[in-house]
Amino acid sequence: FVEDGNNADGFLLNVGRGTNGNFKGGKGEDCVGVDVLCVTNGYLFDSENVARTNRYTNSMVIGWDPSVTNHRLSVGWDYLDLESEEWIPFGYLRNPSGFYSSESNSRSKLSLDYTGSWRTDIGESLVSTFSWGGQIFRDRARAKYVDTQGFAGPGKPTLTSGGAGTDVDDNTLSVTTSGFFLQEVLGWQDQIFLTLGLRGDGSSAFGDDFGIQYYPKASLSWIVSDYAFWPTDWWDAMKLRGAIGESGKAPGVFDKLRTWSPVTGNDSDPGFTPGDIGNDEIGPERTREIEVGFDASWLEGRLGLEATYYNTKTTDALVPVTYPVSEGFLASRTENVGELKGSGYEFQVTATPWQSESVEWHLRGNFAFNETEAVDLAGQQLDADNLAGIREGDPVACYYGRKVMNPNELADPVIETDQCIGPTNPTQIIGLGTDFTIGQNLYIDILFEHQGGHYLPNYTGYQNGRRGVWYPCYDIQAKIVASESGDASALNDVRALDRVKCAMNAYGGYDSAYWIESADFWKWRSFSVTYTVPSQYIERWADRLAITFSGTNLMKWTDYTGIDPEVEDFADRSEYGVYDGATDYGRREYYNIPAPRTFLLSFRVNF
Repeated sequence: FVEDGNNADGFLLNVGRGTNGNFKGGKGEDCVGVDVLCVTNGYLFDSENVARTNRYTNSMVIGWDPSVTNHRLSVGWDYLDLESEEWIPFGYLRNPSGFYSSESNSRSKLSLDYTGSWRTDIGESLVSTFSWGGQIFRDRARAKYVDTQGFAGPGKPTLTSGGAGTDVDDNTLSVTTSGFFLQEVLGWQDQIFLTLGLRGDGSSAFGDDFGIQYYPKASLSWIVSDYAFWPTDWWDAMKLRGAIGESGKAPGVFDKLRTWSPVTGNDSDPGFTPGDIGNDEIGPERTREIEVGFDASWLEGRLGLEATYYNTKTTDALVPVTYPVSEGFLASRTENVGELKGSGYEFQVTATPWQSESVEWHLRGNFAFNETEAVDLAGQQLDADNLAGIREGDPVACYYGRKVMNPNELADPVIETDQCIGPTNPTQIIGLGTDFTIGQNLYIDILFEHQGGHYLPNYTGYQNGRRGVWYPCYDIQAKIVASESGDASALNDVRALDRVKCAMNAYGGYDSAYWIESADFWKWRSFSVTYTVPSQYIERWADRLAITFSGTNLMKWTDYTGIDPEVEDFADRSEYGVYDGATDYGRREYYNIPAPRTFLLSFRVNF
């Protein structure tokens, strides 16, 4: 575009030729030219996005509790209606002909839940509690989208005022799931507790040969410290526990159905093309988990420890299987052919280093460590566009791509292709907190958190680095240029990893996989101070007044070079994101806004 000298408030856009070359400007002045149109500056950068939401949530709970039995019925209904519009006006800088789209989404969820229990004494030492119940969930959704572009002139458009429509979409979804459960809890002298349970689930997403699927569970706990031999003078409590159980995950709504997509051929003749293959034998994937652990406390509750080990195994995992295109379908077919496993340890530690009439000080720590592996995927590779994927023998999930095998050496990089660079999810999570109670009126709480063992693609650095505008690469790229110009010693002090991250054409070309980095971090998650005003100062007008000042995301410690190791691209978690499969596998940083540092001052008054 070029500025019109006769109309300082307008610009000339090459959008079409008039009959005489004369077009009216935004202020009504003539702009004479060929193949140009004069519009006001306001149209060049203005765009509009509007969303209107109506939501209704209702619930009702009915309870009945006679002497030995109790009953509870819950009914819930959630309705969401969302309408959104995007308007790029005629004369917009990047789209001079304009663009308009309209999207409507409606979704309703209905749930019915009933539970009942019956408690009875079987002799003097044995107590039985039998429970039963059932649930029904109904989920309906419809999404409609249409857009148009190519407007004849300025003014707010409608769907019918554009010269050409580019996309029309209409998706309808309806899913019904139901289930029931039975559970028996036996307690012996309030010391040994045995739980046996069974759950049955059905879903409209199951294949034709699948009916109700059953998932059993069993658990046993033993309070050892209730026996006379236990040294309760210093070891207050000790409970041993173990459990085994199964759960299921239903397939996708349309995984069992063979689908076809409408198309338009020559001369607007209607037709259709194959879509999903469908699998009428598909069922849920099943996960079995074994868990053992103990709960203990010492020194009159001043020191506590909860420890748990778990081991999971998923069979009949849902895996998209690719078939030869000669069968007429390009899409994959979801089948129950996978096997995954995982294990981990979890610990919770509590301590009270100081306790007096005026001051009480508590410490707490949570520690979780886990590992996963894809044991069998029927020879398939599951990959997403954010470089994440799942492959046999590797963690679930992992980032794949080129990997520098000598990252910290002052030498040319040694590169291996198609490598598992690191897990997408943390393998260790640690939370450290402390709180103080001073007198009857002041309470202070502090929390730190660590996540580690996982990786994250730094696409912000990747996109800016390859354009030469990433500050950490400035000096390195200057040395690379000097090296390519004949200075053999220019890169003597540059690590192998930095040479490929900051290179633009060397070492086989620029690759975003080099920017997959360790996402380990520590964060000061929160800090809060609560002061309760003494009653004598407020007794005339209130019962209680508490003033709280708090902050979140206060500080961060990490070697990750991007914006924040916790951010993710919006499309990675979008149900209909542009990155197919990314919802299930991983995330990436791509010009994201990190979690903000926030401060809050609040007052809570009881009258």
